[in-house]
Amino acid sequence: MVYETTRSILFYLNTRARSAGSIGSPQFTFPNNLVNLQPQNGELIRLTMQEASIEYTFYQTETFNNKFYVEERAEVGGVIESDDRIVEFEIGNYNLATFIVELTQKLNLNSQYYIYQVSFVPQINGLRYIVTPKSGVTIPPTPPAVIFNFNREDVFEKSDVDIVESANEIMGFLDDTIIELGVQPNDTLECQSNVPISVSGGVQNLYVTIANSCDNLGNTRIANDFTTSNILGKIPVSGPPFSVLYFYDINSNFATIIQNKYLDNLSLQLVNERFTLIEPRKNWSLTCRIEVIRMRAENYTQSLLEELVDITKLKMARKEKNTKINEEKNQILDYTEQWLNPTLRNLDNDSEQDSKESKKSSAKQEKSQESSSTRQTPPQEES
Repeated sequence: MVYETTRSILFYLNTRARSAGSIGSPQFTFPNNLVNLQPQNGELIRLTMQEASIEYTFYQTETFNNKFYVEERAEVGGVIESDDRIVEFEIGNYNLATFIVELTQKLNLNSQYYIYQVSFVPQINGLRYIVTPKSGVTIPPTPPAVIFNFNREDVFEKSDVDIVESANEIMGFLDDTIIELGVQPNDTLECQSNVPISVSGGVQNLYVTIANSCDNLGNTRIANDFTTSNILGKIPVSGPPFSVLYFYDINSNFATIIQNKYLDNLSLQLVNERFTLIEPRKNWSLTCRIEVIRMRAENYTQSLLEELVDITKLKMARKEKNTKINEEKNQILDYTEQWLNPTLRNLDNDSEQDSKESKKSSAKQEKSQESSSTRQTPPQEES
């Protein structure tokens, strides 16, 4: 479908001058009637994010992916005891070495029964977790003794704490998994990452979304289920922390049709792959092009002609249908006439014969009456 542009407006927007909202979720309000449509003429609004620059001031480990749940069971003096707790890292950007130090410290903090060791396994680009009982503590005979829980719903039911995305990615585990550490022959517990770790797992791409209704589609939430998407643009996080991320849409590949009949505000959000809000710590800017478009005239004429052809086809089909019905009616009438004509002729012959016979009988009756009257009249005498 080809459109022509009737009006075009460039908006240079900076979150520093936003009308409301936050840096990661800014709202911009436009003057009334700045962008109006004439729907009767088939006009629509097309929005394109042409460029953006965002300082990389958000952290890869934020409050939404810095927590997980540890469940511990141990035998102390012949009695099975348990201790469950939330392990939470400091927010910030980590490399491999600094993260292993932070993770080891937080695992051992407030641990009553076990000592945790974390090491890097280069062959799988993952981490190995080794747990040793403290003095006077033995591993219970019935597993599990230690569990790493990354399942958001399960953790919330047990602790009333929302771990949101959890720390599974940076620790090398799949989403929403519950990991049981296995007992080793040397009376220790052990497990290792089942996916390669990513110390930059929090944000690989920034998605600029819009609150206005639009016609984009995406399957970002459910596999093979394409639903309406409000993603306006995708910005790869390809630079190091505290650099500037640039986005350019030279060919207007990220244009989207807005379903609103007018546009008096623009509500944006920066989210990651899981649609978690990302809040940079410094303001950012973007340029948007808002265009009022309508279907090109020749295309509109062609669509009208196609509609006219469809209507003509319907009329012809209806006419053919009526002709067929009339032909069937005529066939029925012809068959009825062929069947009725001999019967009617027989009836006519019978009625004619009956009338002749009735005439004959009437003549006979008249003659008999005359003869009888002649016999009954006496002759008159002459005077």
